[in-house]
Amino acid sequence: MALADGIGVATDPFFSHVADPSTAGVWALPYLFLYALQIYFDFSGYTDMARGLGLLFGFRWPRNFDQPYLARSIRDFWRRWHITLSLFLRDYLYVPLGGGRRGDLRIAANLMITMLLGGLWHGASWSFMVWGGFHGAYLMLHRWWRTTALSARLADLSGVGRWIWQTCAWLLTLHAVVLAWAFFRLTNWHESIACLRKCLSFVPDRMFAGGALEPTLLALLATAGALSLLEHRFKPRLARADGGHGLQGIPPLLQGAAWGVAITLLLAGVLLAPAGEAPAFIYFQF
Repeated sequence: MALADGIGVATDPFFSHVADPSTAGVWALPYLFLYALQIYFDFSGYTDMARGLGLLFGFRWPRNFDQPYLARSIRDFWRRWHITLSLFLRDYLYVPLGGGRRGDLRIAANLMITMLLGGLWHGASWSFMVWGGFHGAYLMLHRWWRTTALSARLADLSGVGRWIWQTCAWLLTLHAVVLAWAFFRLTNWHESIACLRKCLSFVPDRMFAGGALEPTLLALLATAGALSLLEHRFKPRLARADGGHGLQGIPPLLQGAAWGVAITLLLAGVLLAPAGEAPAFIYFQF
């Protein structure tokens, strides 16, 4: 909550005036990356709280996010992002339409229809349809790419070559997802196009004007990055704890650290929350 609201306070003024002369020369790409983090923290944080409250009453609900911005393909992204919606779209739209069983053209159409309707689910707006269309096109391109000989050769790489290719795949996927968020954040077509143009053109003296480099926000993001690294490091043990064993299988020192982090995050949520009225929870509108 502290991260999502802090990002919202820093970026909302830019997005509110993205097509105005007041933001001329400002580089839009950092703001899109910050929005990508905002919507992730906002929605995954809500999901974590909902799952935690469910556990208090004996309900064990599935994870809805699995480090989606580490995906190395758009297909992998949709396996990690909003997992319950992805499964719903697959089981109740993509599969009934024919899934991947009726020829390349029909499969491409099924993918595009599914993602267009997934975009429309978020709201009756052309911008959401365009966002869904982008992801439909991404999935179609990814499906075609997997059939090429070059894809197979790159997948068989090892050592440094494999690391370089996986890094390139991650960067390409991340930027494709982030650029599509322009149509999700800005429901006005002209503002979305203006935002994308400002990703490619900027004035060096004004490129970081505004709240993108707010020190408090950068400190919060650095803290979140450190916590993500800790989670990745202890993921097997955390998975066992999530499987119903609590903290029993974790060393006492790590148990104490877990409690310390939890208390610190609660205090941070109180102390670092933006003053005044907090930004609205993004997914309330859907």
